[in-house]
Amino acid sequence: MYEAYGFKAAGVPEVDAATLRSWLEQGDGKAPTLVDVRLAAEREVSTLPGAVAKEDFDASTCERGQRVVAYCTIGKRSGDYVKALRKSHPSVDAYNLKGSILAWTQVGGELVSGRDGKTPTNKVHTFGKQWNLPGEGFEGVTFDKTPWGKLVTDKVKGWFGR
Repeated sequence: MYEAYGFKAAGVPEVDAATLRSWLEQGDGKAPTLVDVRLAAEREVSTLPGAVAKEDFDASTCERGQRVVAYCTIGKRSGDYVKALRKSHPSVDAYNLKGSILAWTQVGGELVSGRDGKTPTNKVHTFGKQWNLPGEGFEGVTFDKTPWGKLVTDKVKGWFGR
């Protein structure tokens, strides 16, 4: 499913979940900044430990070459975000997490509750039934009603740099 979006062909640098896990475990002080580009309601279900919401991330404060990894559910929204980020802040070393949070669960990556950012959880918002593909030991969560209005509003704001 992820391959259908073809970010590699679109020139968006990617990192796979296993490599990201390695970067985070190195403990050399060079861990990437994780940016969760999903909607707040999705982030409340779970997030990667230490991730910041895109609304709270300020690329202008990044040091030259700082590594940033963005993610969403499968990689579409985060790919768009990385493309825009690299254009507006070329000194940031930005990557899209290939397969995003679902790929993270496939390699057994830890998730925490988005409510407090600390409590471990096995739940992951999958945005829709067709993407309900979390890794073993994880539980996919979908909403009865998708917040499309907010998604469209965020996209339009992104087009105009707001």
